[in-house]
Amino acid sequence: MKLKISILSIFYLLFALTISAKQFTVVLDAGHGGKDPGAVGKKGQEKTINLNVALTVGKMITDKHPDVKVVYTRQTDKYVTLQERPNIANNADGDLFISIHTNASESTKAYGAETFTLGLSKSQANFEVAKRENSVLLLEEGNKETYQGFDPTSPDSYIMFEFMQSKYIDQSVEIAYYIQKEFVEIKRLDRGVRQAIFWVLHQVKMPSILVELGFITNPTEETFLLSEEGQNKMATCIYSAFEKYKHEYDKRTITTPQIIETKTEKPEQQPQSTEKPKTTTKEKKEKSKGKESDKTTKPTPTTKPETPSSAVTYKIQVFSSRTLIPKNNSDYRKAEKYQPISHYSENGWYKYTCGDTHTYADAETRLKEVRQIFKDAVLVAFEGNKKISIAEAKAKESQPKPQVAKPQVAKPEEAPQNNITFRIQVFSSRNEVPKDNYDMRRAQKYEPVTYYTENGWYKYTCTETTSYNKAKENLKTVQATFKDAVIVAFKNNKKISINEAIEKK
Repeated sequence: MKLKISILSIFYLLFALTISAKQFTVVLDAGHGGKDPGAVGKKGQEKTINLNVALTVGKMITDKHPDVKVVYTRQTDKYVTLQERPNIANNADGDLFISIHTNASESTKAYGAETFTLGLSKSQANFEVAKRENSVLLLEEGNKETYQGFDPTSPDSYIMFEFMQSKYIDQSVEIAYYIQKEFVEIKRLDRGVRQAIFWVLHQVKMPSILVELGFITNPTEETFLLSEEGQNKMATCIYSAFEKYKHEYDKRTITTPQIIETKTEKPEQQPQSTEKPKTTTKEKKEKSKGKESDKTTKPTPTTKPETPSSAVTYKIQVFSSRTLIPKNNSDYRKAEKYQPISHYSENGWYKYTCGDTHTYADAETRLKEVRQIFKDAVLVAFEGNKKISIAEAKAKESQPKPQVAKPQVAKPEEAPQNNITFRIQVFSSRNEVPKDNYDMRRAQKYEPVTYYTENGWYKYTCTETTSYNKAKENLKTVQATFKDAVIVAFKNNKKISINEAIEKK
């Protein structure tokens, strides 16, 4: 009887996955075509390069991922309007949109590959690329009606996009980063991931990017891009990036198997009864072995700011962005004068702050100073990690302060001299991961979840202990969910090697 139940459970699982799983659809958009040649070089035309690369990418995906549906905006040398392209993608209910183009410049020395996501950019270079690609719509009759009076050659016309919001920006940046990384692997000049307003990206309802393969106006790059070898190399880069993106996409979205497995195990009840003792045994070990380490973990609040987590903090908000700002950004470097710099997210924006203080009077003084550089800077207030109004903050500031100093000073001699902690690193990302992310939700069962930055990556960790032996126990538990998890060590919140941490203990 138990065997029958197991077989039925497996059948139900496979059937449920078959009917519930949505086929992943990638839309490949070969820019220009037909009467629109795109950029023109001395030997060839952009439309030909774009089409050959798009068809090659599509064949690679179809051959190696038969479960993925590939949709093309064009498969021949035909003219497709700028509005028809996103319409094709949206009607196909696409999951990813890749628009393939070839760049051009007045200078024959310009070269390199770059990938664009949708965004407002003040860069003149980015605007010139967007203007050139958007100008295709001028070939269409009745374009003013179709494109709501949008004039791609006028900077003022782009104001209509000022308040646009893209909920797919993180995924778009992710695939863009993967593509640029692949270009670097084949020794192409990396012109980076950029933002600009492309009509075709603005209209699609999915993560989307526009790839500029290189400059047809550069003799060397034109020869490379017109060659079969060059086109295959660039197509392979895009395909490899797609493969990485699809892998991460599956990790984020395919949660159905886990839900069904837990449900099918309930009738037998044996898997649960065997798993629970393991967990409780580890917990007992942690409690028994952790008694001594618990004594060392209690004083850790002494290393935190004197103000309790529930206290009011005033910050000065200096600028905001749709994407995370790199530390070498000019505004970021200006803000470094007023440490500490941090950011919070609100309504799809990353809002950067500096100059933390704990009284309104100090905050006002600091604000005047910061406004000498950031004239639009404003005060914001937080209680712990929760944003509150300035009025509410001032009211809380005037209330009697809780007794926090005594408990913190009570056991200074018990605090570890080196303040070394061990955490379990579970995953990393180029962008800050939202709380509803699939991996983030899985990590939350191993609190506390936090991250540190290293070499441009956000590296997420969970659990925290001052005992290396306990960290090894935690690792075994966490690896049941994250098989590639590793132990990392910190001294005063600065990452150090495990050997150094053990030696200093």
